Amino acid sequence: MRTVSTKVDVFSFGVLAMELFTGRRPTGTIEEDGVPLTLQQLVDNAVSRGLDGVHAVLDPRMKVATEADLSTAADVLAVALSCAAFEPADRPDMGAVLSSLLKMSKLVGED
Repeated sequence: MRTVSTKVDVFSFGVLAMELFTGRRPTGTIEEDGVPLTLQQLVDNAVSRGLDGVHAVLDPRMKVATEADLSTAADVLAVALSCAAFEPADRPDMGAVLSSLLKMSKLVGED
């Protein structure tokens, strides 16, 4: 039996971030080319296709004005994916997640 740790909270944060950026429910039915996918699979496929793939899965209500905005969204989704890794040992701790997000916010603030 697995023990409960803070890695569960990290997982939840990752799923919530993916849900916020895509506008899709993690429990909803998602299909890509007729193949059913989880939210994590959808985001992973999008990130692996680059900025065009990320743009295709972002919530249309999100304001993405520049390529830098899109790149930041892709970076956040990549962090979210790492948080939602299947194995708890493969997930970062929240300190590392916070550090990554703070670095991104400083880069965005430089524009």
